[in-house]
Amino acid sequence: MGVRGLMLIASAALVLAGCDPGPAAPPTDIPPTEVIATAAAPSPPATAEAVPLTPYADPAYSIMVPQGWVAVPGLTPEERLFTPEGDPTSGLLVRVQGRGYDFTVLDSLINSELQLLRQEGLAPVETAIRQPVLLPGGQGVGRSAWLDVMADGQPARMRVTALVANFATAYLLRFWGPEAIFDRPEWAAASDHIQERFTPVFVAAAPTTAPPTVTPRVENTATPAAPPLTVTAPAASLTPLPTIALSAIPLSAAPYQGDGFRVYYPEGWSLSENLDRGISFLPADPDALLGLTIAPLGTGYDPVSSPHTLLEDYLIGVQQNVPGAILGDQRLDESPGGVADGVSATYVVPFEGGHLVYRVTMLVARAGDGAAFRLIQWAPEGAYEVEYRSLFRAVVDQFRPLAGGS
Repeated sequence: MGVRGLMLIASAALVLAGCDPGPAAPPTDIPPTEVIATAAAPSPPATAEAVPLTPYADPAYSIMVPQGWVAVPGLTPEERLFTPEGDPTSGLLVRVQGRGYDFTVLDSLINSELQLLRQEGLAPVETAIRQPVLLPGGQGVGRSAWLDVMADGQPARMRVTALVANFATAYLLRFWGPEAIFDRPEWAAASDHIQERFTPVFVAAAPTTAPPTVTPRVENTATPAAPPLTVTAPAASLTPLPTIALSAIPLSAAPYQGDGFRVYYPEGWSLSENLDRGISFLPADPDALLGLTIAPLGTGYDPVSSPHTLLEDYLIGVQQNVPGAILGDQRLDESPGGVADGVSATYVVPFEGGHLVYRVTMLVARAGDGAAFRLIQWAPEGAYEVEYRSLFRAVVDQFRPLAGGS
């Protein structure tokens, strides 16, 4: 069957059903796809009546879809397909790709999706330079590619977008239709609205004990429920530190002990996501636009030179992949507890009505096998200046690498 990705799922019974997202394979190392156009894909202003969109809420995200389109299960538990009833020539496919991603893998995610489209017989050809996408409220970033594909032997257009929410969960979106429909200005505007108004939902998830492997997509099967999250209690030898008085918001009374590190986090925040390559703490209010992620980067790093190299490489990625990001000029040396060396920097990202400040810290343990860690903390610009600047510094000051892992 030449169009497996479009026609198989479109032939499923058109009934509303829930999606239970599970872990998926990270992108493979695929060479960059050749782009045959030299100009960015246009997003012309709508000159005809706008395409009406309606919200759809999934446990893992919310998204705007064309009015009248029906949601059906995809080929895997991580997928959801939206299509006009009885018309498989147009559609929107959303896949929860997995956890533990950041914006540096956006192009790799798209390249992996192109490989999958080729396996499905759609013969994708990129027609424009890939463009960045910024999720509302600074909740994440993305990247879009525009393709010509063959759907059931007929030429069609497709937009593929990779999204990473707050440097954690990745999503893949396919939006396609016949050339005559997809090229209309109102459909181009609808495509922009769908991508830019995508909203991730942060849900608790259990840690992955082994890295996932690349596996072919298979028919939808039940996914076993993940075990509940548990926060490791501090070891008996760890004495809880006193409340840090640098901010009106105190740190937690007891630390969280993770994969080779220990951290005190803002009081009242909770472990919202246990990532394949790190953890995330978020406040209870999902609209607060505050957060903390910590990711082990591996071992074998030099505590003197590596923190600066890791930070500058990361900031280059910010500049290349995060729309409108403004990098700060200052670098702050860090040496939490005298057991690690590191460096911090900030950058700001625009969101509706203001800016979000991100504080990035790279740390390398002085002893042991040279374990490196990345801390990312974010807050709205006004709140950052008033109280979160000192709080975020306190988080770094109390961070400790642990010899031999957790």
